[in-house]
Amino acid sequence: MAVSDPKVSIIIATYQSGEGLRRVIDSLDAQTLPQEEFEVIFVDDGSPDDTFEKLQLLESNRNNVRAFRIDNSGWPSKPRNIGIDNARGEYLMFMDHDDSLFPDGLRRAYEYAVETGADLLSPKESKTNDKWWGMSSLRRGNLPNILCGDGIQHLLPLVPHKLYRRTMMLEHGIRFPEGSRVLWEDQFINVDAYRHSEVVAVMADTPVYLWHASDTNSSHTFDPARDDFWDRLDDLMSHIDKALCGSKYREARLTLLEMHLRVRVIDRMVRLLVRDDSGRGEVALQRARKLMRRFGSREVVAALPRKHQIQARFLRKGHGDLLKGFHAQDLAAEITVRIVSMKWVQGALELEAETVFGPASSDHPILRTTGDRTLLAPPADIAAKIPNRLLDVTDEVSSMSTEFIVRSRKGHVTWAIPSKVVSSEFFSSKKGLSLRVQSKLSLDIMTGAVGHPIEENIWDLFVEIDWLGMMRLKPVHYKGKPKPGLVDGRQVIPYKNNSGALSIDLAGRLRTLASDAEPVAGHAGISSSFQVPLKNLAIVGEARYAADDLRAVSEIVPEAKEAKLDSDTVERVGLDLQAEIGNATEGPALTGQLNAGPGSYRIYARRENGFQRTRHSLVIDSDAQIEWHVDS
Repeated sequence: MAVSDPKVSIIIATYQSGEGLRRVIDSLDAQTLPQEEFEVIFVDDGSPDDTFEKLQLLESNRNNVRAFRIDNSGWPSKPRNIGIDNARGEYLMFMDHDDSLFPDGLRRAYEYAVETGADLLSPKESKTNDKWWGMSSLRRGNLPNILCGDGIQHLLPLVPHKLYRRTMMLEHGIRFPEGSRVLWEDQFINVDAYRHSEVVAVMADTPVYLWHASDTNSSHTFDPARDDFWDRLDDLMSHIDKALCGSKYREARLTLLEMHLRVRVIDRMVRLLVRDDSGRGEVALQRARKLMRRFGSREVVAALPRKHQIQARFLRKGHGDLLKGFHAQDLAAEITVRIVSMKWVQGALELEAETVFGPASSDHPILRTTGDRTLLAPPADIAAKIPNRLLDVTDEVSSMSTEFIVRSRKGHVTWAIPSKVVSSEFFSSKKGLSLRVQSKLSLDIMTGAVGHPIEENIWDLFVEIDWLGMMRLKPVHYKGKPKPGLVDGRQVIPYKNNSGALSIDLAGRLRTLASDAEPVAGHAGISSSFQVPLKNLAIVGEARYAADDLRAVSEIVPEAKEAKLDSDTVERVGLDLQAEIGNATEGPALTGQLNAGPGSYRIYARRENGFQRTRHSLVIDSDAQIEWHVDS
């Protein structure tokens, strides 16, 4: 029996979906929202393979699945519209045919939509190949209604993986524009939904949607060398200009037109112009020039970052050589970010970071001085075409944005880290004039996921830097030793990864707390009750950690000479230390007992792929006394 009154209708357009379809189904089956509370509508766009047969089989096995088939339309728009017409849910959500939902995503998204009364809800989304995806919209956390002054920028990116109140969509006839290769079809419906919604909410506290970048996703066909890229971009910007006209939507219209001029009209065109030798770059230049002249009003251009304001001037006049030369200067900038200090403060990891923006070599200066003023330093022929007011960056010394994030390696989830810039200065280096920015950031493991604990995983630290529109996403380098902490019973190990950048192991997959906490060599008591001081561990509260990832392997067995051991081998030859870590009388310590006879024992620690030999060993003498050893 089909679901009668679903909370959410998930609409999925399919076409030769391949193995990605299995990923979609598995993620839907894993939802914490009960299956009888949502429906899944598949609309196959005339696949020539067995995709529809697979969908029919799913429909026969699941009460909440319905499958439809249409003649091939060439784009997901028409299948999605068929899905809208057949949906019965309170809310609609559109999924691509090879993506996935996080397990608690649907339940939490619906809950927050109801809580806020949202007509349109933008949830937390991640992308497998883009660390920063969607983060700019989520930096303020949950927002119950962005129509109350927060702005349409918090709705970005304008993908269709959101919740739309079905009655609102039907009342205003909001549909995807149909046809073959209708690029940015999702932006059309988001602009219309934004205009006709009374409440537009943003939910940042729970991962909902994971976009799996792959060749089966049509996004890779957005090529500025093709005419239809510019045709459809013209259509989209015209739609924004018309749909968001009037004083009520002035800021939203300005935001979206500025974004498209910056990201697609300028950036996409310039990158093509630089790399192209077929003549398509020149064609793109002329198409981009027309859009700039049409939509680049003085107000819109003034909203562009400094770099793009300069490029907009060149574009209006069709100066492709100047655009390429100025872009080369942007690429010549070298940006490095490093951790200069790290410490534990009341359960939070407090870090200081230094960002340096400057030339990669003295042959290509980025900045120069004239009297007491600091200016951008493009080649003289380019600088001569730029007004001094755009070259002068003296007052922009404090305008660099540094947004720090942690990204999980396996789940692809990203969380923002609260940070602030504490100082900025221009300074002279061996390579030339540069900009240095000092930032402070604080990572609280128990609240870092928008008020919730950050999950057990390995997390890598990155920073997005934006100065005058010159943007980079960089790993944050770290040269120090691990700085482990025990926070409410959770092991937290910040360490330098193989790339020389900072990572944090919250799962014990690659690091071991007992080893990184630096056990002190020396006498440790007796085998039935030993205690080893730890000199490099911060403990928050009185929490204790069961160090059940440690095994002692007698050095008389051949396996003790191996650097790695599989779990079966350790089960056979390893001895449990029955250890735990916590505060002792004189500070942090590893305590435990080892039921073993006299001899030398090598300590192995569990990793994600078995057990790794550590630098630690112990010796038990004939009186059961233990001596702890650390290799130099």
